[in-house]
Amino acid sequence: MNHIQARFISIGIAAAGVLIGTSAVAAQQHRGVVGLFSGQNALSTCAFLADNRFQCWGSLFSGLQNVADSSRISAVSIGGNNFACALKNDRTVECWGSNRQGQLGDGTTSARTTPVLVIVNSGGILQNVAQISAGFSHVCALKTDGTVWCWGGNGFGQIGNFNVAAVFQPTAVQVLVNDGSADPLGSVEWITSGGNHTCAQFLPDVHGARTGACWGYNAYGQLGDGAISRSENSPVTIEVPGPSGPESLQMNAKTLTAGERHTCTMIGD
Repeated sequence: MNHIQARFISIGIAAAGVLIGTSAVAAQQHRGVVGLFSGQNALSTCAFLADNRFQCWGSLFSGLQNVADSSRISAVSIGGNNFACALKNDRTVECWGSNRQGQLGDGTTSARTTPVLVIVNSGGILQNVAQISAGFSHVCALKTDGTVWCWGGNGFGQIGNFNVAAVFQPTAVQVLVNDGSADPLGSVEWITSGGNHTCAQFLPDVHGARTGACWGYNAYGQLGDGAISRSENSPVTIEVPGPSGPESLQMNAKTLTAGERHTCTMIGD
């Protein structure tokens, strides 16, 4: 019999968090929970209920409240800085909560108690989103074309646009090409946001290998590029030591996961 073995790779250090006690009490009062989501700071929790309600409690919310109709939502990502975003079934995104860094993506810094649609600079709605991932004060969205768009806090370059200024609407993550110009990061199949960094896993190459890149805060080595630096404002390759020098880490599909100050993935057959 063939035994499947897998290894976990951790980068940087982990930061501990605990759920607030009132969350468990509130959850027990509402039966029929079919899905739970907790934020980066673990002080807010949201739940899908069997009757198509979507409710949240904790530091982000003043008590348990119905903020959306879960029949319209396919996924939720809760940010650490008192906000949350939802991926809707029509592949648009709506966010609510604190908005000091523009993390709601509506072009303002005004807090919202009800969900607002994320819009792009042209004034249209962000569309064709396959996945969302919220960090402490920023959000990234993977579109169906394999590009990544981020918005919100950017003090450590976690938006990936060669800048450190906050961005109030989605902007494409950029990479340098050989002639020194910038192109949108592409061929991405999975994204994950940590506290102040973001990582992307790429579609498999011709040999079936999946590699990745990260950008943003790197004081604890969470970008996985073999360096300790304050930050990187554009993607750097996740690497491991090889016989002839550093080489790209090959990982299993959709296992790349970012924490507050660390990143992990699964490798092996």
